[in-house]
Amino acid sequence: MVLILGPLLLSALGVWVMAQTLWIGVSLILVALITAIVCLRFILPCHYILTSDQLLVRCGLTTLSLSYKGIRKIGPTHNFLWAPALSKRRLEIDSSEGYLLISPKNRQKFMAELSQRMHPRRSTSAKQDNMEESATA
Repeated sequence: MVLILGPLLLSALGVWVMAQTLWIGVSLILVALITAIVCLRFILPCHYILTSDQLLVRCGLTTLSLSYKGIRKIGPTHNFLWAPALSKRRLEIDSSEGYLLISPKNRQKFMAELSQRMHPRRSTSAKQDNMEESATA
């Protein structure tokens, strides 16, 4: 929110000051544009990649990696603290490295896929159990 409001308020101030002093107003607008570009560079792109052995989180200039083995718990949250998440509908990941907040587009599908990768034997054995039950019926 602050990353958006800061440049907008600075631009509005620049337009207002431009009526008094042209070069100060233009300078404020340029500073607002540069600030907006820098802020966006620290936010975009924001995406999450599930590899064979880890979760990669890319947000702006930073890339974080969490091993599936280190993830203890994952669940929905509405925590508004700063995180590599562009939405308030977030997932909180509790890992051996600490907490991480992310906001995938489809939370339920992402949680299911992540759980499957965290516990590949469970999903395989559950499928085998279902196949055995249908074979005996």
